[in-house]
Amino acid sequence: MSDVFVFVFGCVVSAHVLATPIYLENARLKAGIDLDRGAMLTHFEDKRGNSAGLGNLINWVGSQIVFRGNGYTATMDCSAISSHFLSADGKTLSVTINNARNANTGSAMAASYSLRYELHETYLSVFFSFTDSTGKTNPKTDHETPALYAVSKLSNFTCYTGSSAWSGGALTTWTKPPFWGGNGDAYKAIPSDECWCAWTDASTGYSLGLYTPGVGTILMGRLNPDTFSTDPNAEARSYAAPLMRCAVQSGQTISGVYHLTVGSLSEIRRTFAAIRFGMANGEGLGAGDVRVDPQAGDLSISAFDPRAGQLTFHGRFVGLNGGRTSDEFALVCRTNLSDGKFLMPVTMTLDASGENAQASIAMPTDDPPPSLFVSGLDTCPSPFPAQMRDKGFTESYVERLSTLHEAHPNWLFEPLFVTDMTWDAIVDKEMTPAWNLVVHSTWAADPWLSLGLANYTPYYAENAQAYDSGSFYQASRAAVAYFMDPRNFLNDTEVFMFETLGYDAASHTVSAVDKAFAGSFMANACYDGGSRTYAALLVEAGAEQGISPVFLAGRLTQEQGNGSVQARGTIGDSLWELYADEDGRVGNNNVWGGTYTKDNAATAAVIAQGKAHYNGYYNFFNMDAGGTGLFEIRYNAWREAYNAPASQFGPWTSQERAIRGGVVKMKNRYIGTQRHTRYLQKFSVLAEAGSSRWSQYMQNIASPLSESRSTKKAYIASGAYEDAHLFLVPVYRDMPADPCPDPANGNSVYSPTR
Repeated sequence: MSDVFVFVFGCVVSAHVLATPIYLENARLKAGIDLDRGAMLTHFEDKRGNSAGLGNLINWVGSQIVFRGNGYTATMDCSAISSHFLSADGKTLSVTINNARNANTGSAMAASYSLRYELHETYLSVFFSFTDSTGKTNPKTDHETPALYAVSKLSNFTCYTGSSAWSGGALTTWTKPPFWGGNGDAYKAIPSDECWCAWTDASTGYSLGLYTPGVGTILMGRLNPDTFSTDPNAEARSYAAPLMRCAVQSGQTISGVYHLTVGSLSEIRRTFAAIRFGMANGEGLGAGDVRVDPQAGDLSISAFDPRAGQLTFHGRFVGLNGGRTSDEFALVCRTNLSDGKFLMPVTMTLDASGENAQASIAMPTDDPPPSLFVSGLDTCPSPFPAQMRDKGFTESYVERLSTLHEAHPNWLFEPLFVTDMTWDAIVDKEMTPAWNLVVHSTWAADPWLSLGLANYTPYYAENAQAYDSGSFYQASRAAVAYFMDPRNFLNDTEVFMFETLGYDAASHTVSAVDKAFAGSFMANACYDGGSRTYAALLVEAGAEQGISPVFLAGRLTQEQGNGSVQARGTIGDSLWELYADEDGRVGNNNVWGGTYTKDNAATAAVIAQGKAHYNGYYNFFNMDAGGTGLFEIRYNAWREAYNAPASQFGPWTSQERAIRGGVVKMKNRYIGTQRHTRYLQKFSVLAEAGSSRWSQYMQNIASPLSESRSTKKAYIASGAYEDAHLFLVPVYRDMPADPCPDPANGNSVYSPTR
């Protein structure tokens, strides 16, 4: 069955005990977030005071819920909060939370989310981002975004149910509505994008407003509808939940935002209109309330006096393509004049800078002043950069993401915030010996600039130690910083290291998977001597576990290439050949090291079992196949295959069992524990991973880069390249202003694709 998702600002607290929150505060508003209750919003107050005598407007007996499906019984595990970060100005609080709980069973789920509270002059914004790693497929359903509980003194519910959004149309009010449970009338359809609502004090009109952009239905009601209390600790409360309808899929990240403000209904409507049209905090507002659609760009109205009979635009457009010296933008103006609405075309011509524009139009006079709506048409600049900034990407990301968006408009980008440690501290942590290794170069002793792209020496640490039987060297700190900095790889090839690894039937076809096997022995080949291809097997196994089979094929190509003894089932033959080797080296690799030497007891015990004991076992993903010599590496690969449990199709005595079992283990150990991109499998930096943090899949520092290149080729060959791929891009705290430089200066196969 599908999971019911509950992501609650808070956990159960006995006797309604409230800890001291972290407060975000300005001259007008005060918001309190209680980390002891799972980052629950427990306080929202208008510091100006109000005629209703209300202080805190939030009822914190009912947990404030950020994103929830059907079910009302489960809450967030308090211990799941992994980090929080308060900005220096005290206006922004970021929180990461590890595990949600299943609303049916109460058990912890492989799901996490991050929250960012931002306090503005007249409103509070709450950004949320939720990632499911359960491996489940869930049907489309309504999710509360959020579920808001207000003090019961706010007894009347108001919203706009008309179809002419933001035109000043009449609002609809319900007086002390009943309990929402089992009440079909509690669902209020919102046919336009003016989808805000408010709870209002009946005697004074003072209100608490809630705005979640993009929803089409709001669920509302009151617990104990005839009780009118100002006590935030009372059982009676007023409830509102804008409903987002979506299907939560494993590996998918769902993001959103909602806004809270206070005041009269007209004040609330004005504030939310300013947010909707990109003019929050008064930017661009003039007499009569000018509102500008963000599709028209960052347009600032510096002069507007409708009583004078003329409207003058002094606009500034930001984000136009470079090099354009002039352009014309056809605008449509709509007013709410007493004699009805009308449309009026306006032409604005850019000056030589390509940014500034001015135009004037005649306006009928009216008293009171009309409001004006300006929306862009035709060649208006995209609001994409503003969207990325709103999500929390810094400018050094926005420029690169915008370039990708222009070329690939179907691609989706979401930030993964790493805020509990600084960038430098994380790079230092990643310098743990043997965590990040660079492949051996046979030209290591020569000056690297003359050696071509196959040389890797610029990435070696000084006096680098050799690892993995001599095949790899320790990476330098500069190399680690370069490979870890996501900004270096925000191009249309390496960006696939940030692709979410969930299953998508439309993109993950047998053809696409077979293309990802290009150059390996598995391309267009069959397993176990049968007639079914490796690609068909991976599509089936990936679909069963909710994992991208294109990713799996890239990983198998990376691990096996032309086929190792782990893929051929000949580990026993290999162990005997290594034991018989007189030199103790095979190519650049050492045979002995660690637990096993030529003549010690551990080696003798292996040999005593006989060659046949080790043949016939497979380990395609090289699970736990580590060690300091080839003998130890191959023995450990066999041991993993031999001991694999039945839940992982063990023991792995066929190629199919090894692949299916490896996929299950990949999900359980990595993708289901906050390592759901190629990047995160190499750099497991998310605090949400809990005890699995820093537990990387591979030591090869360039694996995400190599796999992303093969992924692009597979998608192009199968026609899925321009599909709606979702990329989860880490954003670190205190990153350098510019991307960390490539130690090879662009002259290596490890340099970014140009």
